[in-house]
Amino acid sequence: AMFLSVWFTIPALFTLPILLLIITVFSYFVLIVSSSLTISQIIILYRKGLLTKVQCVIHIILQLFFVTDLIGSIILSRKTRTIKS
Repeated sequence: AMFLSVWFTIPALFTLPILLLIITVFSYFVLIVSSSLTISQIIILYRKGLLTKVQCVIHIILQLFFVTDLIGSIILSRKTRTIKS
């Protein structure tokens, strides 16, 4: 039984990091694609003068990470809603 468990455990030690890397790369790709619309909105707001250069850079950086992309989007939507009204 010990002999068989070694034969199944050793390949799993090599394939698990590779699978985790593939999943991470795919997830980050999905994040970048879904954040592209928000990044373009940030650039438009900057060109209209509604965001400073520092705010523009900070919001774009926030869009490049999980969870912070949602926080940045909420802040932007509140800011643009306040400006429009």
